[in-house]
Amino acid sequence: MYQGIDVFSGTNVTNWSSVKNSGIQMVYIKATEGVSYTNPLMNSQYNGAKAAGILVGFYHFASTNSPTAEYNYFMNAISGYGQDLKPCLDYEIDNADYSFINQFMAQNSNLIFYGSHSIADNTGLALNKIWIAEPGTSPSGTNGYAGIQYSWYGQVDGISGDVDRDCFDSIVLSGNVQPTPTDNSVAQIQQKLNTLLKLGLVVDGIQGPLTTSGIEEFQGIMGLTEDGIWGSMTEGASDQIFSRPTDGVAYPHYEYATRYIQFRCGSSVDGTFGSITESYVESWQSNHGRTADGIVGPATWSMLLDENV
Repeated sequence: MYQGIDVFSGTNVTNWSSVKNSGIQMVYIKATEGVSYTNPLMNSQYNGAKAAGILVGFYHFASTNSPTAEYNYFMNAISGYGQDLKPCLDYEIDNADYSFINQFMAQNSNLIFYGSHSIADNTGLALNKIWIAEPGTSPSGTNGYAGIQYSWYGQVDGISGDVDRDCFDSIVLSGNVQPTPTDNSVAQIQQKLNTLLKLGLVVDGIQGPLTTSGIEEFQGIMGLTEDGIWGSMTEGASDQIFSRPTDGVAYPHYEYATRYIQFRCGSSVDGTFGSITESYVESWQSNHGRTADGIVGPATWSMLLDENV
């Protein structure tokens, strides 16, 4: 998970290096609105963020024009910039025009969509295409979304006044950027492995053979290449598990979460939550004093992750 912010012409950034040093890794900059407005600070905001080593992307604020015209206006405005993050459509019109949304999003398979639940939940888009507005939350992961905007009144060093705070999944990275484990120190990886696999690693920030072996073990469980490198796929699998999605036969499919559940409950690990997995979950729940309903909800997740059992 990456920590981020989103900015527009009214965001008063005083020192991009301070923003970076406060832990911000990504920034989405408002580029355009409708077919006639371009953010007058877009260039300086882009250059400042890039110089500080922050990953940069752009968003377009939708209006009520032709979706093709608005898309083309947006693309023309950002075409001269190197983009680390996928472009985004920000849609905040009260009476949502889903035809506009569908046509705009159809222009580019790399687009992600920002909006509130009242709009985003009705677009038919996959969760990993949506950057959802959930102000007032404290997410430990992105819960399957491309990103979560969890505060409209964030405080960040190097910014005078409020700024939107976000967390993003590596899915928002453009093809120009290869995800790296830079957002996870070795110590953080060790802590995650201890929580996931109950390994009891010494959290010393040094990737020795035991840490590498732990990464490989986790990758094997997830069905990933066992190379001992905590890259984007491994981080994505970890994020999905730590998002603690409700999982069961009748629930949405979460391959990595299901693999972890199968591993912990002693079932064969294939990433598919069927009746056999349900039976193993019921037995595990019963053996650990939980209601044996075969559904992995908050109580079962808490025992799986928060307790050393």
